[in-house]
Amino acid sequence: MVGDGGIYFYLQDVIVRPEQQGRGYGRLIMGALMGFLDRTARPGAFVGLMAATGVAAFYERYGFAPRPEGRPGMYRVWE
Repeated sequence: MVGDGGIYFYLQDVIVRPEQQGRGYGRLIMGALMGFLDRTARPGAFVGLMAATGVAAFYERYGFAPRPEGRPGMYRVWE
């Protein structure tokens, strides 16, 4: 995760090796990242996410939503 430490953050996909998928590693990584945002992001902060095709449902569990048509990636506004 990169950003300015307050109102802009960017996450470039969480990738787990195929043979390790389904063991909870992605959830552990996202839990740590979301904890970091809980401690760091200010209300109203923009969190951008660029994810691989077909994995939007994984990130939707963490409050991310697809960007408008024609604009790749996902996002979340921190509360």
